[in-house]
Amino acid sequence: MDFQLKCPIQLEKQVEGEGIQLHFLLNGGGMTEAKGHPDERHFSPNQHTICFQPNSLRVFDCHTTDKSLDYFTVFIPKDIYFQLLAPDSALHQSFARGIQAGESTYFTSQNMPITPAMRRVIQEIRECDRSGDLKKLYFESKVIELLMLQIEQINAADFNRSLSRGSDWQKIQEAKRILEETYQAPPTIMELARLVGLNEFRLKKDFKEQVGNTIYGYVQQQRMELARQWLLEKEKSIGEIAHLVGYRNHAHFTAAFKKYYKYLPSELH
Repeated sequence: MDFQLKCPIQLEKQVEGEGIQLHFLLNGGGMTEAKGHPDERHFSPNQHTICFQPNSLRVFDCHTTDKSLDYFTVFIPKDIYFQLLAPDSALHQSFARGIQAGESTYFTSQNMPITPAMRRVIQEIRECDRSGDLKKLYFESKVIELLMLQIEQINAADFNRSLSRGSDWQKIQEAKRILEETYQAPPTIMELARLVGLNEFRLKKDFKEQVGNTIYGYVQQQRMELARQWLLEKEKSIGEIAHLVGYRNHAHFTAAFKKYYKYLPSELH
């Protein structure tokens, strides 16, 4: 789903059949689960999660923002999931027990940051131009890759340790918010560290672990995703878009866009 909200709304999601759901909130405002699960969950942009939901009706409060809400989800039937990952696998013991008990459950107690690799796979799924059985095989391979990237991240010991530092987690979320608001002219790492109350080493290390990208890489991600959105809307010139995302030089923007997406801005405009 990719849409612009003019005011807060509630979305109802009816789940039919037992299955594992991969959720990705790539961009836009936050979403809060209003009902349908005992563990109320808030989703912020650039977060993902894995959950199991038997037949149920779930309701989400969606919050407004100046960016389009971009939400991507995958449903994997329970039997297919256990063909991919055995119930007794050490990679998901607690989660698998919840599934087998028929209980609504999340893979992790907190949402995880979407990594550039996950974004790449989602983009490849969306832009697939194959058809028929080749398309089916392609989608299956990409869903497996996406699931692997999620579980690999969840099981990373360094990331799990970073989650235990509650105060640092909040400071990194604040740093992320600042960068999202100042992507045109972001603060230096020294300035950002001072704003959130961390030393530069801890800021860079924890930001990479929690967000799945470097500080510079995250700013670049914000710029390129906004630029691509505006290019697709075709309401602004390439020069205007370059300026809006923080580039004074048109050529520098074109080179950066080509490096990020592997095609020129003019191919979308």
